[in-house]
Amino acid sequence: MLFVGGLSVFLTLAFAKLFARKIYKFDYGKLSIFILLFIVVLSIIISGFYSLPILITGTAIGIIASILGVRKMHLMGCLILPVIIFFLL
Repeated sequence: MLFVGGLSVFLTLAFAKLFARKIYKFDYGKLSIFILLFIVVLSIIISGFYSLPILITGTAIGIIASILGVRKMHLMGCLILPVIIFFLL
C-alpha cells in the first residue's frame, strides 16, 4: 500500500502538470454534458431506473441551495443526519 500510495503521488503530480497545460483546449459545455450523461448512465447501471427520481431530486435540492445562497455544509447536514439516524435505529 505504501509503494502504490507513493507511486500515485508522483503519477498524480505528473498528470496534473500535463492536464494543466492542456485544459484550455476542452470545450466546457461538451465536457459538462458528457459528465452529466456519464452520471445518469452510471446511476441507471448501478441502481436501475428507480434511481433517476432520487438523482433528479438531489440535483434540484443542490441547485436550489445554490440559488438561495445556503451553504452546502447545511445542506449535507440536512440530508445525512436523517440517514444516520435511520440506520442507527
